[in-house]
Amino acid sequence: MNQISTYIKNKIRRFSNSIPENAYRHNAPERNHVGPASEAIGSIFDTKNYDDHAAEKFFDDSFQLQLSLLKSSLSLSSVLVVFKNDRDGSLDLHSFSSQYPKKILSGPYPAGIGIAGAMNQGHDAVFVSDLNTNYSGIFYYKELLKVGAAAIIQIFSQKDVSGGMASTAFLCIDRADSTPWTDNEKKIIALAAKKIGMDLQLGKMLTSLDQKGNLIQKICQGFRELNKGLGLETVFNATYKAVTSLVNADFISISLLVNDSHQTAFVAGTDSQEHHLGLEFNLNEGLVGQVIRLNRPLPVNGQYSGPAPVFSKKQCLTGYSSLYILPLLPEEGQSLGAMTVASKNAAAFGLAQMDILQLIATQVAVKIELAKSHETINKMATTDGLTDLANHRTFQHGFDIMLHRAKRRQSPLTLIFCDIDFFKKINDSYGHQFGDQVLKAVAKILSDTVRREDMAARYGGEEFALILENSSKSGALQMAERIRHDIADLTFQFENESVGLTISLGIASFPEDGQEKTTIIELADQALYKAKRQGRNQSVVA
Repeated sequence: MNQISTYIKNKIRRFSNSIPENAYRHNAPERNHVGPASEAIGSIFDTKNYDDHAAEKFFDDSFQLQLSLLKSSLSLSSVLVVFKNDRDGSLDLHSFSSQYPKKILSGPYPAGIGIAGAMNQGHDAVFVSDLNTNYSGIFYYKELLKVGAAAIIQIFSQKDVSGGMASTAFLCIDRADSTPWTDNEKKIIALAAKKIGMDLQLGKMLTSLDQKGNLIQKICQGFRELNKGLGLETVFNATYKAVTSLVNADFISISLLVNDSHQTAFVAGTDSQEHHLGLEFNLNEGLVGQVIRLNRPLPVNGQYSGPAPVFSKKQCLTGYSSLYILPLLPEEGQSLGAMTVASKNAAAFGLAQMDILQLIATQVAVKIELAKSHETINKMATTDGLTDLANHRTFQHGFDIMLHRAKRRQSPLTLIFCDIDFFKKINDSYGHQFGDQVLKAVAKILSDTVRREDMAARYGGEEFALILENSSKSGALQMAERIRHDIADLTFQFENESVGLTISLGIASFPEDGQEKTTIIELADQALYKAKRQGRNQSVVA
């Protein structure tokens, strides 16, 4: 974090020094702030042209948005940012998002209280779980609430921009679920803490500047766009808005690292997107590949005489006089890719513009890393971990949507329940690892058989469900029989023994068998158990 802070501070200082003296305003009235939380954000360029303190409001909104996103994505009860008072070690509340806003103490909190005390022992993060109802380590609630797991993470600890007293900030979270924190959850939390810390540092640094209000407003708007969401598309579009609002750019692309190559994931501007979007290039060719490998921007002076192999020898940019390609570097590790910015104007990217672009690239790298982790969390929430099919919750939600669509279109919708025959005997005879192999093999057949518009889900245990859009019972029966035969053809090896497999299936359809989801599920379930009673290894229609 110290490296990122120093990097951003130097870039903004250089950008500030590049602005003529007549662009400054020194006659703005000073504002008084009370408490460490206000000092951490501060007033930002209180010029007469900068009404309603838009920058301060931006940072407040940005914090609330990020805390709310973190709380929602990980099903947390509360998320708080607190600052350590270095005079007496107490903690001051900065911001929070909680299901229990009226039960949050306003602080200050005594030094070394509860879970925060562990941070005095030199830890960067503390995660606890399996907490009982009497756990009193959550120091920010007015009363004992149901807390199953909690964590506290140090956001940063260093001297402020002006070189004054050191400041330390912590991210505090808790949830009702008592299960241990997963590695993916810890990664999401660490990235969120890093992003919040960067915004805090940026807020302090911007406070120390006295630039034109309209320029700062543009910077705030750019970062507001970057903070709006977690999806990659949102990050890409926000990057385009941020860059074009701050520099004179006619072409922007974002390339992401894919093994030993890079792929253009986003292209916007006057140059045709079809020439570049989605193409994959070797890291050993083109300026973009060099930037990713060397982890430094090119060309050094931002000038471009072209045509030159920007992406490859065949993929050049023509008609541009300025070019700047920046690596997308997270705090640690290899570059995630590169951001390419080009302008038709000569000398469009001076030192000031380069500094701003590097500042944007730093933020974009963090947001891309966070977006990828968030997509992983989303996948974990909607798919079954063993089979990669939709899980039970996704099945229920998907059935509601598909049934509503079928009613609106007046088209059939058919449900097939599938249950592996004698699966308990398989587990008992050959072990659960062998049983997992069987489940994966069956899931693959189901996934390969259904169409793109259908849904294959693991309903629970050895039972699966298929929802077939615009499919009648006769069409569903044909698919069920094809699945049954494919599974019967499977052969598994256990030591020297060959193990076969059969499956039973039950079918019910809208509107023929019922109008409501519960009715269709019940009838498909009854058909499945009829197949079981009649000897298994067969498909039965309700």
